[in-house]
Amino acid sequence: MLIQVGDFSLRAHYVPKARYDELADIIEYVRSDKPYIMRRVDSFLTVALDFETRMPAGFRLKGVKNFFLKYLQPKHNLLDEQFLAVVSIIEIAATKAGIEAFGDIAEQRAAYISAYGIALDDRVTMERLPIAA
Repeated sequence: MLIQVGDFSLRAHYVPKARYDELADIIEYVRSDKPYIMRRVDSFLTVALDFETRMPAGFRLKGVKNFFLKYLQPKHNLLDEQFLAVVSIIEIAATKAGIEAFGDIAEQRAAYISAYGIALDDRVTMERLPIAA
């Protein structure tokens, strides 16, 4: 007879959450705790693809602190304690990149649309904002 006393599993339930890494200056978000492949789109966006299906499963945004301080904080009058929708970052990045960066490159445009869709559908927010040094 086996008696179980509590749950001693070392594996916690995965909760998707955008994370800002100050040292690397990136925001990273993945939907699930599965293996994924990172595919760099450009100097700002990297898309996480599900290892098995190759479908977009998350993203990484690089150079966020400068982008936040230059474009988002002044436009939205944000305080360091406020939450920030990651959708806003992707919207402004895609707008700034515009046709110059994308031109007729449908793959880059599709990657930004995928990242935007993930952030919008999952209502991705950051709890800790990059602050001026």
